[in-house]
Amino acid sequence: MKISEYFTRICIPYNGSIFKLFTIWYFKDWWYFITDIADSSEYLYTAMKATVNYHDLPFRQKFKLPFDQIDMQKITVNDPKISHHMDGTCHISWKWIRSGYDKNLVSKWLSVNSGSLDWGNDWWPMFIFSVWVKRITTFPSVSLDSLSTSSKKHLIFWEKSIVDMTNGISPSNYIIEWYYYHKSLLPPDMSYWKFLTMHHPAYWKVILAPIPSPPECPYIFNLLCIKEFFEFSDMDNFCYWWAPWIVWSDWFYDTLHLFSWKESPAKNSLDY
Repeated sequence: MKISEYFTRICIPYNGSIFKLFTIWYFKDWWYFITDIADSSEYLYTAMKATVNYHDLPFRQKFKLPFDQIDMQKITVNDPKISHHMDGTCHISWKWIRSGYDKNLVSKWLSVNSGSLDWGNDWWPMFIFSVWVKRITTFPSVSLDSLSTSSKKHLIFWEKSIVDMTNGISPSNYIIEWYYYHKSLLPPDMSYWKFLTMHHPAYWKVILAPIPSPPECPYIFNLLCIKEFFEFSDMDNFCYWWAPWIVWSDWFYDTLHLFSWKESPAKNSLDY
């Protein structure tokens, strides 16, 4: 297979339909990137780089916007892409803009330093994607008929594979986490279709679903989907990403965030 053929579309069923949330790709130098993030032309996107205190990690307390950060930068983007290079540099880029470095080897656009992909990490999620349940229908839909004849790879989180923490209470959101596993640390007979278990810091023992990576790639990803009760006053106008982090000695870490909200004259900025 060519490197361009190693990609996986991540999907969630909802109300009888299947919706594609994003696509994970690999580049020829084995770093990965995420595309197809945009869910609808009605929504705007703001990319943000921030430094946040470790004790504000979402699973340590109720979710809150990271507005206690320092050195915050933000820009409005369209058709966003998130990439994580082998040396650990993570970027948010967008249409017609490529991630990478300038002539002085300084990373372009919004970027943070994260873990190297050449070796293992500290078992934190590499990325987290969160979306309100009622926003699912704004993403592109795919049919089971087309999936059965398609050569494209899809990971579908059916209801039985989702860790449901809502106890039937709404409103709720889906959280997708994916974890890095260096192939040298996996069982000798490990392949991308085998599931792994892990003890999650917030959800106890969970089952992770792997996605394929090229044979030469040193790692594979295993994904987890959680459904949680999520209390927020404006359920139409929010979606949340973040990029990998490294916790520094002063207990702060750098993150990349991508927010989306529905365009409205009254709500046309992230400050809202």
